[in-house]
Amino acid sequence: MQTSIESSWRREPLGFNERRLDASDITAFLTVAVVGAPLLSAGFGFSSLEMSATQIVLAVPIGVLLGAVLLAMVAWAGAFTGVAGLRFLTPALGGVGVWIAALVRLAALGAVGAGVLRAAEGTFQETVASIGGPGVPPFTGSAAIALLAAPLTLMGPLFVARHWARRIAFWGVVALLVAGAAALLPGIDLSQMFTGSAGPHFSLGIDLVLSIAVVWWALTADSARFAEDEGAAATGAGFGYGVPTLVVVIASGLIGISGIETDATGSLAGLGSGVLFAGAGLLWLLFAEVATVAVLAYSAANSFVTFVRRPSGPVFGVIMVAAFAAASWFGDGGQLRSTGELAVSLLGPLMAVSLVDFYVVRGRDYSVDDLFSMSGYYGPLNLWGLMSVIVGWLVGQALLPAAALAPWLADVSIRPLYTVLSLPPLLISMLLAGAFYGVIGRMRIDQREYVSGLRGV
Repeated sequence: MQTSIESSWRREPLGFNERRLDASDITAFLTVAVVGAPLLSAGFGFSSLEMSATQIVLAVPIGVLLGAVLLAMVAWAGAFTGVAGLRFLTPALGGVGVWIAALVRLAALGAVGAGVLRAAEGTFQETVASIGGPGVPPFTGSAAIALLAAPLTLMGPLFVARHWARRIAFWGVVALLVAGAAALLPGIDLSQMFTGSAGPHFSLGIDLVLSIAVVWWALTADSARFAEDEGAAATGAGFGYGVPTLVVVIASGLIGISGIETDATGSLAGLGSGVLFAGAGLLWLLFAEVATVAVLAYSAANSFVTFVRRPSGPVFGVIMVAAFAAASWFGDGGQLRSTGELAVSLLGPLMAVSLVDFYVVRGRDYSVDDLFSMSGYYGPLNLWGLMSVIVGWLVGQALLPAAALAPWLADVSIRPLYTVLSLPPLLISMLLAGAFYGVIGRMRIDQREYVSGLRGV
């Protein structure tokens, strides 16, 4: 079946005859999207949390299970309504509230996209140095990845899923992961690692893994509408996110605490040398990081094309790739990371409220036509939804503030509650926001809407 740029960027809602991706397509698509630098960075980050090997092996499956269930629910809803992720937020937040969510989502995707390109640059420089090659100018690797990602962004998720991911990149990623495990893990004394003492931040390890799912909420919501049915969307999203995240985060976490020098950005720097390592590093950039940048740019562009008609979606996608590159070259790494953390801390409660609105408050009954109008049934603002997001976010920040807010809280001598309660702040903020909205929504929002059977016609 033909896959065109127009079909990948087509305005929603999609009709049933336009749903082309089966479960294996979505599994391959999300695997290739999530498996790159963000997962490696999360795994390497366990060492800064002082977590033991036992804690890593316990925390990662908990976080992965939570994330996989959430993304499966997001995908099912996206396939059911046939609309992109931001449109789906209209009932929970209102038309104006969606604009706020779009800005938060854009900040998170921009920070992650720039971070992926910084990691890609580190991997590229390391591969050249490992074979004694001549010095290459700064930004060469990240510029090459951006140039390769731009055409994939233009083509959109249909092409990436059915052609690049399923036929080529997925199998390349699997082969590289197997080869990497065979090369690195035998040199690690696992028995010694599992006898180490437990660290104090087990709950933060769960939060760290859960935050990965929150980052990929946007992509899952935007791409699930292309699934042939709801079951394919949910199954593909759950396995496409869950399996690679479980494997890569546990493996990179064990490597990170083993004493091997690792790069916090998620690059392969320090993990090997020689011709074989250089070849594997370049293939990793091609099969993993290129697609990651491309799909992040696609979702970032959807933060605009949901609301405006000019320029076109593909043009916005290329602009986003260029913006990621510029941020990776000229932005401060610490500031990018803190911006991403702050945005994710807001996206978590937003995600929870949107799912509760769809599944609990309105019982999966959305008026699709009204998702496209500021003056429709859902109106410009859902104050109950926004209030629930704010309440959940404030509790999460009280437990452990994002790095961008920590200096200000220190100035006013506010002590994080995490020092006393040791609860996972992101998870608690999501649970509280969802529960608050579920109760107040069932009390205040009692009219259910019929979902148009003409979806996209």
